[in-house]
Amino acid sequence: LAEILEDSQRLFEALKKVFAINPRNSFIAIRLVKYLKYKQLYEEALNIIDKAIEANHSDCKLHYIKALLLFEFDEEKYRETIINHLSKSIIDNTANISAQILYGRELFINNDYPEALQIFDKLGNSYEYAHENVKNKLLFPIDKLYSGVVVSKDYTYCFIEVNELSNKQIFAYHKNSTENNWNNIQTRDFVNFNIAFTMRGPSATNIIISR
Repeated sequence: LAEILEDSQRLFEALKKVFAINPRNSFIAIRLVKYLKYKQLYEEALNIIDKAIEANHSDCKLHYIKALLLFEFDEEKYRETIINHLSKSIIDNTANISAQILYGRELFINNDYPEALQIFDKLGNSYEYAHENVKNKLLFPIDKLYSGVVVSKDYTYCFIEVNELSNKQIFAYHKNSTENNWNNIQTRDFVNFNIAFTMRGPSATNIIISR
């Protein structure tokens, strides 16, 4: 749609007029936001989504889209607002797995571990019914390097204890290690890694042994 609108300013202006007449039309609002986001016009996109939410307070998808806009625009600055909109985006037990994962992620970063755990426990309970492409997909990585100690290790996975996360243990899957040989990683090794999120919660990725 963004490519089509790129070639047709008249169509974009027509959509804006339709939305101005009927801001309850979330279908039009979402498409306007997608175009403005494509053009990196975040302020205008936020203005559209705010008007749409004002006219459709209970529309979960609109709340999720606003959370995504703020997430991409300035996640750190707007984290509390992002969490607020994400909580509203899943208020009806929506099947939007990405919204729930992002909600859990933001709670996790905000050190609201019990609340984040509730989100991922709920997702984990529906894990076996999810599509294979979604189950173990790593989403919403944190742009930060963590370090920790491997406290237990099995053939295909291990757990890493992270001091700066109140000694939380982060799951790590062997395919997410950057080591040439997974067997090089042993219990009590110090490792560096990033964190991304799946339906089951935070997961270590880009794992390397500290030298």
